[in-house]
Amino acid sequence: ESEDDAELWERRVERLCGWMKKNGVEYDDTTVEMQMEGGVEAGESCIQRGIKVVGTRDVSASFDEPVLLARVAKSACLSVKNVRAVAERVEKFGLEEQQEASLATAIAHEMLLGEASMWHDYLESLPAEGEPVPLLWPEELLEVLKGTDILNRVMEDRKMAAAVWEQAAYPLLVDALG
Repeated sequence: ESEDDAELWERRVERLCGWMKKNGVEYDDTTVEMQMEGGVEAGESCIQRGIKVVGTRDVSASFDEPVLLARVAKSACLSVKNVRAVAERVEKFGLEEQQEASLATAIAHEMLLGEASMWHDYLESLPAEGEPVPLLWPEELLEVLKGTDILNRVMEDRKMAAAVWEQAAYPLLVDALG
C-alpha cells in the first residue's frame, strides 16, 4: 500500500466517522474498528474497496451485561422514508409494494446528488464496484451457466428487474430529480 493510499484511507475513515457523529451514529471503539474491505490486491487502490466495521473482541460471553456495539439514529438510515423526494413519489405513484425498487431508487437519488446528499460520506465508504452477481454479468460471461437452473433464474430475474426499472424506479428517479 502506497503512502498516498494510506493517506486516502485515513481521510475516508475520518469523513465516515465525522458523518457518523454528525448523524447520530455511535459505536464503541473498544468493541469495533474500521477496516478496509478486501485484501490488498495488485493494482487495486483503497478507493476501490469499501470500509467495513468489524468486532475486535468476543462479546458473546457478556450476556449478563449488554454490550453496545453501535447505535444508529433512524434518521441516519438511508431508506425510502428518509429520502423525502423519493418517498413522496412512491406514494404519488402508488408504488409502496415495490420496496426493493423504491430503495434502489432512493440510493441512486442520493448518489446522483453527490456532495449535496446527507449520505455522501457514507456512500463514499462503500466499495466503488458492486458485488459480481450473475444478474449483472455481461452476456458472454453467462455462457458458463448454460445448462444450469441458475441461468434460467438469472434470465427471469433480469426480466423482472427490467420491468421494475421501467415501471417504477426510472419514473421515480426522473420525477424526483426533476
